[in-house]
Amino acid sequence: MPATRVIEDVKKRLKINKKQFLQCWDVFTYLGLDPVDKYMEDFVSIVSNRMKEDLIGKEYGTGGKQVIEVPSEYIPEMSFVMFKSNAGEATSTVQVDENQPNQEEQLQQLVNERVNEIKSIADKVSQHCISIVESS
Repeated sequence: MPATRVIEDVKKRLKINKKQFLQCWDVFTYLGLDPVDKYMEDFVSIVSNRMKEDLIGKEYGTGGKQVIEVPSEYIPEMSFVMFKSNAGEATSTVQVDENQPNQEEQLQQLVNERVNEIKSIADKVSQHCISIVESS
């Protein structure tokens, strides 16, 4: 990650929030992987850790966030709820419920979707840059 002051300057100039900045940063990071195959596992790990932090809480236990699987007929394999306790009190640990084995799979599916989204955006950015250079 760049220095905090750089992040704040970019967010201010582009008028974007932290989440939008991080999404852009993921794309720029992916574009900088050379060769992509060599660093892809590390990149996916970084994306996964950030998503776990966003969904479950930093270090999987702060902020009082909890993930609970709930029954659903809409998409049964993707039926869970995340909530934060009242008054923001943190619990000692928030853990994925071991009685619900597909939660890790659900999280991995979300990570895979995010990585595919990053790849798609990076491809579009790369193609756009190539067309600009060729037309110059």
